[in-house]
Amino acid sequence: MNHTKVHDHVLDQIRVSVDASMLAAQRREEAFAAGLVPVAEPSPFANLRVDLAQRSFGGPHFARAEQLAQSLEEQIRDGEERLRQLTERSEAMRRRLADWVARAIG
Repeated sequence: MNHTKVHDHVLDQIRVSVDASMLAAQRREEAFAAGLVPVAEPSPFANLRVDLAQRSFGGPHFARAEQLAQSLEEQIRDGEERLRQLTERSEAMRRRLADWVARAIG
């Protein structure tokens, strides 16, 4: 496979991984909105890294793709953690308001 085809393949795989990550994030947001704890899903980028390694893409391009994938995963994890914290604070505030209303009425 020539370098152009390899690059095209890698870009296609990155697009697929990003799309899968966006869908997974949407599922997690929907779970949070429904008051549920989202189920952890494997990273779509794991398969991309394996595929790149198998194709021996190597060199600085592989290292850069690996860095980008790790960065995206970290950002997703950080975003999920912030969302989890916000949900917990929101639920705590809802309980305090419910208690306050109960005391005010009762």
